[in-house]
Amino acid sequence: MPLFLALMLTEFLFPLLSFAENYPIFAEQSSSKTSVYVGEQTIYDFSLNTRTALFDFQPPELSLEHAWSETISVNQRARKVINGEVWSSFSTRRAVHPLATGEFIFPALKFPVGVRVKSKRQLGLPPGFEDAFSDQIFADFFAEYERKEVTLSAAEIRITVKPLPDKPKDFVTQQTYIPVGATNVSAQLSKSELSLGESSSFQVTIISTGNLNAIKDLTLNLPAEIRSYAESGKDEKTENNNALISRKTFRISLVPRAAGTFTIPPIKVGYFDPDRQFYQIAQSHEFKLVVHGSALAQEIKTEASQSTVSQKPMAIATLIPTLSPTPVTLPVWSKLDEKISVESRVYLCVVLIMLCVLITVVLVIRRRSAPFRQAQLLIDTAENLDQLSKRVRVILQKIFAIPTHEYSYEEWVALIKAQPLNAELRFSLLSLIDKLENSRFSQLADPISIDQTQKNETLQVISAILGKR
Repeated sequence: MPLFLALMLTEFLFPLLSFAENYPIFAEQSSSKTSVYVGEQTIYDFSLNTRTALFDFQPPELSLEHAWSETISVNQRARKVINGEVWSSFSTRRAVHPLATGEFIFPALKFPVGVRVKSKRQLGLPPGFEDAFSDQIFADFFAEYERKEVTLSAAEIRITVKPLPDKPKDFVTQQTYIPVGATNVSAQLSKSELSLGESSSFQVTIISTGNLNAIKDLTLNLPAEIRSYAESGKDEKTENNNALISRKTFRISLVPRAAGTFTIPPIKVGYFDPDRQFYQIAQSHEFKLVVHGSALAQEIKTEASQSTVSQKPMAIATLIPTLSPTPVTLPVWSKLDEKISVESRVYLCVVLIMLCVLITVVLVIRRRSAPFRQAQLLIDTAENLDQLSKRVRVILQKIFAIPTHEYSYEEWVALIKAQPLNAELRFSLLSLIDKLENSRFSQLADPISIDQTQKNETLQVISAILGKR
């Protein structure tokens, strides 16, 4: 008897717990480092953890002063275990480089979130009988859900930003900007041997955990006999080992103006390593470029040196070829055009007009049938009644040009009644919405499956609406 009373009490109180103000949802923000140098990277992570359904959650705006930042990921969903329970997490990550010494603050956040909660109002029960069924199965079957606005907050984060130490005397670089973070430089030369008049592509790649956006171009100490034509640098960002890796690639075309063997010196990039706390210079390899002289260019140069200025000018008659009249032949199409009769031309025009009309009719039919095919695809691929109900609402919003919004059941009934439909079609659509709405919120832990008959009935109503549009 006591066990039976305990079970009955649990079944009665459990539906009331879902109306409590303390929902299983919280937000937090963190920084991968508590102390950095000016320009050093730290990873900011904002996460919203929940065990209840949300309505179109968007992360709050984060305004940072005296810092350069770049987004790594936005609203990346994952599952994680907290205190032995499985939570859904929405994470947003950014790489942040503070640009001023002192205390850097990630401000506190306070923002609203819409959660899906069970309403106290029941569906399908007469007024005054809301508590007629204390059984959990009946309570869930007749339950209606609504949006509840919840205000979340996340505490501020403070980190210390240290100034960079003085550069040593032997640290010599032509850069105006020094990245802060591990850096590597590599280079490639497409051709190490070429002839005069040809070019070779020189590619330089800089990889760093520091900010490379300020490096716009490279300083090349090339020989005077080689011209260079540089392209704009190409930026790429990747995440690796809880850090944002920046990769910047420069392409330079090298065009030699003389033959010989030339040395392309290494490309040097100075940087500050915050882990080792000293300045370093990353550099590429040295390259040799062998340029062969062109035999034709050498021959022209020799002939030009041996020629004299006292040469007599050539007679104009020897430069101008003898002009003789050339017979003009009519093209084949011109002769063919003469043989085509007037009747044949009229017949050809009629055929072309009919072909254009046929193509237009086909395009119109395909355009009219496109909404039906899209609706059929959405309905046929629905896996359960909850998904089918949501997709039917999306289809109706597109058909009737209704603004995208999360409407309640009563709002949907009012919207359908306002549409220019005949009484029979309006009744069929209202019946479909009512059936899907009741079935949608009657599910327990697992979604209710659907069969092909229910999909066909839904598609039949949508098809009838499209036919009347």
